[in-house]
Amino acid sequence: MVSVARLMLRSKQQIRGRMKTQSIERFFNGLGVETKVANESKGILELPNQGGLLIAVSQDTSAQRKATHKFRDLSHKTGRMILSCVDLNSPHGSTVVSGTGARVPVFQVFAGRFEDTYPTNGHLVTSSRLLMLMKELEAWVSTPSKKTPYLSWLVSALGVNRVKSLEALQELVIEASQHPVAAAIPALAELAAGRGTLNAVLCVGTDVAYRDTEPVVSENDWRFFDLERLTLNGLSTTQAAVIRKTSKAFEEALTPQKAQVKEATAQEDPAKEQMLELLSA
Repeated sequence: MVSVARLMLRSKQQIRGRMKTQSIERFFNGLGVETKVANESKGILELPNQGGLLIAVSQDTSAQRKATHKFRDLSHKTGRMILSCVDLNSPHGSTVVSGTGARVPVFQVFAGRFEDTYPTNGHLVTSSRLLMLMKELEAWVSTPSKKTPYLSWLVSALGVNRVKSLEALQELVIEASQHPVAAAIPALAELAAGRGTLNAVLCVGTDVAYRDTEPVVSENDWRFFDLERLTLNGLSTTQAAVIRKTSKAFEEALTPQKAQVKEATAQEDPAKEQMLELLSA
């Protein structure tokens, strides 16, 4: 029989979990993106119409940072992307998109380890830094004499001469990122996240319809982008308009109101159930 103390503790955990997720729920709901509560006490949301993407909402950036290795390895093990964020009211819950001046929510996206190749379903979330490393490593393996400045700098910083595979490079980065002096090399924190990014925003990759001057984005059009990749060559007119739309939804999400959130149904697929169990551990 469950004790009263345990019931009270569970109730408090659920309340804290819901408080963490409310601003995120309001943001997505404001954009017409359905959300479900996958685990109330742990603050885990699901985007059912985005392939069942799970979003773990951390209490603060410290807790989010500590979960980096867990999320990377879990996304590798399950072959599914995992998103992480903090409450939008947090100073670190948003970022300004270059060229627009618009402030939008910022997410961390985990898509496995360097060597993973499972599809990300249109989400362009591999960081620019990792794409450069992958390109240089491939070039060096095929032509050892080829210059690879960024790869050479990184392996030197890691204290080795060369690496011959993405898997080996990922292991070195993970080990180095846990060293006390790792904070002096910001690139390590980003690369420790694996095949993903610590700075992703919600946008669209293709043209969308307009109603007057307002872009009309269907739920299936939304994608997560590594922020640097999105802005590297400048936003398209449509993307800039959509970013302003997400910025408006962000501002409205900061105003307390009852979020339109549906509870997760009992019919969950086994793979997602396993991932939820591991996320909640």
